[in-house]
Amino acid sequence: MKLKLSKNAKLYKTEALKQIFAAIASPNIISLAGGVPSPDSFPIELIRKLSNKVIDEHGAKALQYSKTAGIDEIRETLADWMNERYDMKIKCENVMITTGSTQAFDLFGKIFLDPKDNIIVEDPSYLGALWGFDPYRPSYITVKSEADGIDTEELERKLKMYKNVKFLYIVSTFQNPTGRVIELSKRRQLVDLANKYDFLIIEDDPYGYLRYEGDPVDPIKKFDTEGRVVYLSTFSKILAPGYRIAFAVGNERIIEWLCDAKESADLHTNVFGQYLVNEYVKGGYVEKQIKKIIKLYKPRYKVMLSSLKKYFPKDAYWTEPEGGMFCWIELDEKIDTTKLYKKAIDHNVAFVPGVHFYAKRDTKNTLRLNFSNVSEEKIKKGVRILGELI
Repeated sequence: MKLKLSKNAKLYKTEALKQIFAAIASPNIISLAGGVPSPDSFPIELIRKLSNKVIDEHGAKALQYSKTAGIDEIRETLADWMNERYDMKIKCENVMITTGSTQAFDLFGKIFLDPKDNIIVEDPSYLGALWGFDPYRPSYITVKSEADGIDTEELERKLKMYKNVKFLYIVSTFQNPTGRVIELSKRRQLVDLANKYDFLIIEDDPYGYLRYEGDPVDPIKKFDTEGRVVYLSTFSKILAPGYRIAFAVGNERIIEWLCDAKESADLHTNVFGQYLVNEYVKGGYVEKQIKKIIKLYKPRYKVMLSSLKKYFPKDAYWTEPEGGMFCWIELDEKIDTTKLYKKAIDHNVAFVPGVHFYAKRDTKNTLRLNFSNVSEEKIKKGVRILGELI
């Protein structure tokens, strides 16, 4: 049988993601690859307690179809939570629930992108977002990432060069893959540039709660003066990813368009999970759980940094993030980490080759290491093996 696929079908191939999850699933592999939370962080007893409460208080309603934007209870709760946490003025109408942040990338592609439309991403950027945008065939404009976040001078130069930019996609805090944080002055500057050059900002913030050192930084959304910033976050990293509960915060018109696109995709997100997350936030459990997760991850983060210093070559560069789940490594330009990956797998160690994080897939001497889902001893062993292979 000859399958008559669309031209876009081949753009949905995500071999790297399949390799990552295969590595995670293998008991013989030390996986420094996937950006996944540790199962040890999942609050099983709390989830059991909240599940029973949802059944007792909401019954069949929690198992029924619901609104595409999300149940009213959680939208109101998340608006209040954002307002209290960041001193903002978010309303229920500004919030929608998505099936993971990954769905939001696809929804933005659906409602904003025609082939060859200009969008701006950091170099490197989150591979999941690139995969979400790729099928809509945008023209990527890349801007380099600096120690304190995106290079805003280069960004403005490119905004002058390229007209009709639809949006900038950016991970604002503990960026995936580098772990970098955009400093406060740059956050304000990004909003000013969006207003001046008429584009949207998609601010992705899945890791901002996982801070081990330093002081928190307010989201870019807080400085939004014209409704140009859509803020994305998720409960995958601070509760459990299996519920696929994430949310978007934006101006009402954009939220309406996103809901229209979502309705034809999955109608609505897991209703039972929405009620459970609502209880999780309303009950004041989030901050307690974040503290437990940080207590679990921080020693692993410290071991990752000390192991890199001990085992990696002196000419290698790596980020030393203050939080999140990743370290980013830049090696000698002669080293191709896709080839290194094959050798590492032969030695039962996995990582993510950095090429997948570049919109043009043109840089091959980088890699991303994850420390959240592996023990301290395995981190030491895995980094030592990689150092020897390099």
